[in-house]
Amino acid sequence: MLIFPGQGSQYVGMGKEVYDNFPIARQTFEEVDEALGFKISKIIFEGPEEELKITSNTQPALMVTSIAILKVLQQEQGLDISKIAFLAGHSLGEYSALCAAGAITLSDTAKILKLRGKFMLESCPDGKGSMAAVLGSNLETVEMLIKETRETDVLVIANDNSDDQIVISGSINAIERAIVHSKELGIKRVIKLPVSGPFHSPFMENAAKNLAIEIKNLKISKPQPAIVANITAQLENDPETIKDLLIAQVHGNVRWRETMYFAKEQGVERIIEIGAKAVLTNIAKKMLPDCECISVEKV
Repeated sequence: MLIFPGQGSQYVGMGKEVYDNFPIARQTFEEVDEALGFKISKIIFEGPEEELKITSNTQPALMVTSIAILKVLQQEQGLDISKIAFLAGHSLGEYSALCAAGAITLSDTAKILKLRGKFMLESCPDGKGSMAAVLGSNLETVEMLIKETRETDVLVIANDNSDDQIVISGSINAIERAIVHSKELGIKRVIKLPVSGPFHSPFMENAAKNLAIEIKNLKISKPQPAIVANITAQLENDPETIKDLLIAQVHGNVRWRETMYFAKEQGVERIIEIGAKAVLTNIAKKMLPDCECISVEKV
């Protein structure tokens, strides 16, 4: 199983080592620069970090880093995508997975992610919403925390990442109340995330509407192999269904914990994360101790 990282894994300089060492990686970054009409590779390799952290830059940046590494693996190591059981990616990483599976071209993936990021930024006024990671707690306790602190504000589960890591998203006031109240429920830690908006929440409904218009015209082929969709945590390979799920994913819950359990049920023995850092690899190692979990990022 191949997996692809999402927002939060980015850092200035990611992918530079493969860019410097492999012509196929350079071609990949250059193709995305051309598709976007500006040198996103310069932002990725040189920063500043504040510019890389703008979500409309972060999303295509993480994707191109993953795909460049993947192309090196295919060319240099003979990695055969058709022999992979299935693919999955966390949030924007789902687009990387679709690109890797031949469902969306590299230039189209870059363009749609740039727009996705733009729509997400525009969907919530600056300073109105936020996200926080709830650590050392289970789903039931987090649901109780939301129920007891939401009041009339927006507060939802955005990313159900693992057995002990869940990300909540919503208005800043509700997030602040949740941080304070978490101690009473015996929750280990709640950390506010350095993100530019309350992603995967009802605040993103306008983003979903705008993205729907763009995705309607996006050419998506049947991914081979199939991908495990964030919204269903099940295998999907029908292009029209995938379009609907990508739209729903913007303001819906990323079911990564269930994706990992799906992999376990399917008897997956090796998981390879392709891209920046090893966030998903560390989750997989914890949740699937009998599975070989590898992160591929540098030479």
